[in-house]
Amino acid sequence: MGDFIILAIAPDRIYLIFHQGDQCLNYLLVISGSVKVITRAENGREIVLYHITSGGSCVLTTSCLISSEDYPAEGVTETDILALAIAKPVFEYVN
Repeated sequence: MGDFIILAIAPDRIYLIFHQGDQCLNYLLVISGSVKVITRAENGREIVLYHITSGGSCVLTTSCLISSEDYPAEGVTETDILALAIAKPVFEYVN
C-alpha cells in the first residue's frame, strides 16, 4: 500500500468505508461528498453519530489512529465521494 491513496467512490448503492471492529489503517479526508458515521442499537436500529462532508475528517478515525483501537462505529457513503487516505505510518510520523 502506498503512503497516500485517492479514493473515488461512486456507488449505485450504500458503500461501507469502515465497519465496527475494523482495524484503523488510514486517516481519511473527505475532499467532496458525504459520509455518515453510525452505530447500531441492540435492536439493530441505526443511530447516526455525525456526518463528514467536503473538507472534513472523521473524529473516530483520528481517535482510533492515536489510541490504536478498532473502529467503534461504521462509516457509510451518502453520496459519491472523493477522499484522500493517508496510511497510518505516515499519519503517525506527522503527529
